[in-house]
Amino acid sequence: MPAARSSPAHRIRIEESGLSDLEKIYELERECFGRNAYSKSFIRFLLADLSTIALKAVGGHGDIVGSIIGRVEKSSGKVIGRVYTIDVKPEHRIPLHEPISDLFQIP
Repeated sequence: MPAARSSPAHRIRIEESGLSDLEKIYELERECFGRNAYSKSFIRFLLADLSTIALKAVGGHGDIVGSIIGRVEKSSGKVIGRVYTIDVKPEHRIPLHEPISDLFQIP
């Protein structure tokens, strides 16, 4: 088991996100992807769609420091999950110099 970390991640809550988070999530998308960011209208579409699963990581001061948006879709007759975007503020990213299994305690 890895040693305990004193990182900002220990003060983060995961919550559902919705249309009320559009501006902040779009800002984060642009911060993470620049010119390659999804448009605000596409993010609005995703957040409003009932097939979307959207979560946000909220820091200790109530700021959104990360988000993930995905949908449950049908493809070739199968139900699949598709992740459209994952955004994490640079100061909250974990450098992957350790095996990922150590970070998440995957056996």
